[in-house]
Amino acid sequence: MTAREKTADGRSSTRPGHGTSEQLAEQMNGSWQHAVEQIMLVASDSKSRVLAVLSPEKGAGVSALCRMLAETYGRSGMATLLVDLTRPTGSGIGADWVPGEGAPGFISSNPCGYDELTAHPTRATRAQFNNVDRLRRMFSEVLTAYDAIVVDLPAVLDQSDDVINPIAAARASDAVIMMCVTGETSQQQIRKAKATLEAAGVQIGGTVLNDRNRPLLGAEIGSVLRRVGFVPGVKWLARLAETSEFLNPR
Repeated sequence: MTAREKTADGRSSTRPGHGTSEQLAEQMNGSWQHAVEQIMLVASDSKSRVLAVLSPEKGAGVSALCRMLAETYGRSGMATLLVDLTRPTGSGIGADWVPGEGAPGFISSNPCGYDELTAHPTRATRAQFNNVDRLRRMFSEVLTAYDAIVVDLPAVLDQSDDVINPIAAARASDAVIMMCVTGETSQQQIRKAKATLEAAGVQIGGTVLNDRNRPLLGAEIGSVLRRVGFVPGVKWLARLAETSEFLNPR
């Protein structure tokens, strides 16, 4: 499964990863809807009900993509659950779920058309998310009411002690998508993350490229023109390039 899309705009929201698909598409330059639909179609063809998304390093936009996927699945008429395993240890208050029969009691409804199950692990419960068999049974036997399950996972190379290790949940999923940032995620990070996953028996089903750091063509032209110096009309031309809707498509 391969979905490659590029974004040209690096705007961020005040709450990254939250909002409607239109807001998230704007944050990720709109063209992401095409990537989401392509992922859904290929997942459907491969009979992948549980779809996990991760990245080599954090900050790639995985949570935003997962929420867009969940909402788009929901809009297509499929009962959809978003499982968020990215929260740090101790981020919750009171009792919380662990993989098993009790998980459905912690599901909440999102107004965007899908349900959510967010883990707030403690140091005592975090290890239970390393149990591949329990996670797999939860997805296949306990959460049977859902046609599609999107799993938002922490970064593969994040070695922080306060986050869930993504390997077990990735192994328990039907398909795994890796998200990378053009110009930010290095080839070394990609190779290391891929090797880490494959060593644990996880095969990457596809890659999504977030091109948020790539400058717009008009902005690049304007930058070059402004470096020319004191040439009559150059500032006007630079401003024209920078504000051109043709050179700076949104």
